[in-house]
Amino acid sequence: MLGQNIFSSGLNQALSNQPIANSFGQLRPGQILSGKVLELYPNQRATILLGGKPFVAQLEASISVLNSYWFQVQSTGQVIRLKVMADKPLSDKNKAETLLREMGIALTKENQSFINQLLQRNISFTKDHLKPVFDLLVKQEEKELAKQVLLEMIKRDLPITKNVFDSLMNNQTNSFSAQIKDLSAQLTKLESRSLLENSLLNRLNKFTSSAKNESVQSSFLPFLTSGNDVSQLVYTIVNKAGLFQGTIDEWSEAWDMWKLRHETTATQMEPTTHGRQNLPITTDKDQFDQALLKLYNSQIPIDAKMKGLFIQLLSQLNSNVENSQYMKQLQGMFQQKNVMKKVQYVLSDKEAQLLQKWTKDPTLDRSHVVLPILDKLASKQLTVEQEKTLLELVNVGTKQPNTMQETRGQFLYLLKQTLYFTGYDHEHVSLQDKTNTGNQHTMKSLLLQMFQQGDRPFMDRLEQFLHSINGAHIQSVQEHGSMLHTAIQIPGEKLGLYRDIKIEAESRKDESSKINPDYCRVHFYLELNNIGETVIDMLVQKRVVRLTVYNNTEQLTSILSTFKPLLQSGLEKVDYHLSSVQWKRFEATNQLTDSKPKESNHFGQGVDFRI
Repeated sequence: MLGQNIFSSGLNQALSNQPIANSFGQLRPGQILSGKVLELYPNQRATILLGGKPFVAQLEASISVLNSYWFQVQSTGQVIRLKVMADKPLSDKNKAETLLREMGIALTKENQSFINQLLQRNISFTKDHLKPVFDLLVKQEEKELAKQVLLEMIKRDLPITKNVFDSLMNNQTNSFSAQIKDLSAQLTKLESRSLLENSLLNRLNKFTSSAKNESVQSSFLPFLTSGNDVSQLVYTIVNKAGLFQGTIDEWSEAWDMWKLRHETTATQMEPTTHGRQNLPITTDKDQFDQALLKLYNSQIPIDAKMKGLFIQLLSQLNSNVENSQYMKQLQGMFQQKNVMKKVQYVLSDKEAQLLQKWTKDPTLDRSHVVLPILDKLASKQLTVEQEKTLLELVNVGTKQPNTMQETRGQFLYLLKQTLYFTGYDHEHVSLQDKTNTGNQHTMKSLLLQMFQQGDRPFMDRLEQFLHSINGAHIQSVQEHGSMLHTAIQIPGEKLGLYRDIKIEAESRKDESSKINPDYCRVHFYLELNNIGETVIDMLVQKRVVRLTVYNNTEQLTSILSTFKPLLQSGLEKVDYHLSSVQWKRFEATNQLTDSKPKESNHFGQGVDFRI
């Protein structure tokens, strides 16, 4: 799907040449650029137009005004020093040829085409970039895709190595969902599986609908290789979710027995657990997952410090509801930026209204009504470690969500599961956690462990999937000075989509060096079942949202107007304001979709418009 391709120039054209990331940054020594001489000054100084920006520079050769040349940056600072790489002025036809001759590189059609694309996109490069780029390019069958990947590698200043290139190429040519499904099928075919293979299969099946006869007991299998302290974590979750009401001692005894029984037959372990010691959970799998998802959806989206203060204040008010000091602290917390909206968002509409009235006029009668609501909410809150454990346990099905709340819950669940368990941050976590306990259940960690254990019949698929994870990691976070660019790819099958969902976001860094939610731009790349390829461009300025939907379906305008009130209401709940929603066709030259409008008898149904 080209529209989902992070390297596609089509989106940038469709968004009126407003790309998410700026390809031309600050000048650095060694960079090679084509520039036009605008004005000459005494002492070999001149104003040079480089990448669309004028610079005053000190030159090391004679040049003519209004002509273009290849320049190499020698130094920067108060005075920019440029070296003229060839005395002969450039024309549009000979730019690539002149540079390749100067650098002693073969004058092939592909090499000249690549240099011209660097020029067209204003991507600066160095001499060290070009030789490894052309060495990689000459070996590729899919030349055009390889060029796009290599251009992006230079643009983002990534190492020009075969490993990085292979990871990014694989990420562009192979769907994440398809690879997960294929690898899951290969593991399922095995007559017997090791504990490691079962752990990987369990992790893969969290993203697919291929798991068969899955039981409640199978949800706990990933924890067989965990330490003893995981029993306490799991108990906290099943207790808060209302799935087990016994004591911690009762749970620990059952857990130890269950774990011992399974460890003795680990190499033959299957998803079903008939005839073995079971944990004391009596619900079926659907009820189990729904209870956990409900607990997950009750988590207030505030940081751990703020959540801890919220729980502490409610505990203190429980023992003395008339304590004015604690009451003022709680009200003060709600008055902090967006906290009130975030708490209201996980409450029912009726509870949110009661909370709103109480904050405006906290009478004792209202306190007796509102505080039990908040206390119940506080009792459901989880730590980051507990939340990760919950995501290990729950498995969202592919049933069509019936409400906006269900869709939100499923989407956030899949987003966090992707972030936590693919292994994007494997190297970072390994450096921070010498015991590697935080990494042991990620897909990347499991794949690496399988490589260490020796050859397998589908080793090529394992390697390909590892390349995909590495490619996604490379693209996940990029910094451009004060700008931060993030990208994530989410398997779409659990949301009823045939293709992966791609999300890119960019903003200036906030005070915590993170994406600023008040000022940012987000792109969603979707392949929707009813209306096909869709790109959503969301621009946020001062928490005011402007939404543009790109799609070639003519009837979309009327459908968007139907859903606009729902979107407006949902944004207001989290203190955002919708300014406009508009539909635009993709430009015909983008070739992002078939230019013929798609007909469908299913408008308004399915997951399409709820996303």
